[in-house]
Amino acid sequence: MSVSIERAVRALGRRTVSAYPWTSRPLRHARSIYAGTYLTAVKLRSYLSDDAPIDPFRVDRIPPSAVERTAEFFDDEPKYRRAGQVVGGNWDRHPERFTDRTLYRSFRAHFQEGVPWEETAFFAETLEEIGGGASKWGCTCRADLEQRCADLDRLYANIASNGVRSQAELLGADGMEPARKDRPNGLARRIEDDIAVHVGRDGGFLFCDGRNRLAIAKLLDVESIPVRIMVRHEGWQSFRDDVAAGRVAPGRHADHPDIRPLLD
Repeated sequence: MSVSIERAVRALGRRTVSAYPWTSRPLRHARSIYAGTYLTAVKLRSYLSDDAPIDPFRVDRIPPSAVERTAEFFDDEPKYRRAGQVVGGNWDRHPERFTDRTLYRSFRAHFQEGVPWEETAFFAETLEEIGGGASKWGCTCRADLEQRCADLDRLYANIASNGVRSQAELLGADGMEPARKDRPNGLARRIEDDIAVHVGRDGGFLFCDGRNRLAIAKLLDVESIPVRIMVRHEGWQSFRDDVAAGRVAPGRHADHPDIRPLLD
């Protein structure tokens, strides 16, 4: 399905849900199944054409400190559409550091300095957007936002006790994380809810999605976090192909989680 057709289908789905709210969950379930089928096709196509095949379902573990900068230039596409993409250009040169973002600074103020949520920039900015008619993370009023912040407090306590677990790990343990979104099935949780990163031309990890858990993991200095790689820079994928084919040595990247499987 082309992107333009998919957008039209999504728009039709939104209109359908608006008219018939009961269709929301079955439509989201169908979308999840389609996303899984799409990613299976991405995986097969890569295995047939690339020296270093891409597995969009793979989850790696990396230190949260390895994700320093952001690269969110693919937000016009559903998250599953980004998985397995190889894109050239300068999108991996975005200078913004994750720790400079309002959310991270607000989390640090609240969790480390004891500042009430209501006095953080995150709360003020979100409340302003809600006041303008936007819905943020399911919040449409101040009470919703206050509940969201309470959920974030519970998420912080959960990660402090258990670390950051992948959705597969949570499903295997029948676990639930506070502040998680409502998903129609386990496949949707695995595809949508793991922390997501892109990989730049030099192998560096760039933040894509999962900001709450990444911010908390950084503040707690946890040992590792599960991540799904979304977009790879074409320069990085070319290097992976060369390593897999034996044309170049991995060098300093030998222990990189996106290179290490190629050496086994």
